[in-house]
Amino acid sequence: MAAQSDQVLAVVRVTFLRPTGSFDPNKDSHLAAMGKWSANSAQTAWTLQPATKDAYTVEAIETALTRNGYQDPEYQIQLIMPGTWAADES
Repeated sequence: MAAQSDQVLAVVRVTFLRPTGSFDPNKDSHLAAMGKWSANSAQTAWTLQPATKDAYTVEAIETALTRNGYQDPEYQIQLIMPGTWAADES
């Protein structure tokens, strides 16, 4: 079981600059395959708990968001390692 301890999964948070309305990443086959998505109450941020270490790439998330009508300045993708605070890298 100790071998699994090095399989640290980063949580992915996608924050939208406009409400997502009826958009649900769990209903998009590509996004749903990455793991379980959950939204904040305003549906302005969705958090992915990845299914596996290699379940997603940032590029794959961006491609799926574009296919759903969202363009780059309309969202921000953050990778949050467990047990750490996400720093603003600007």
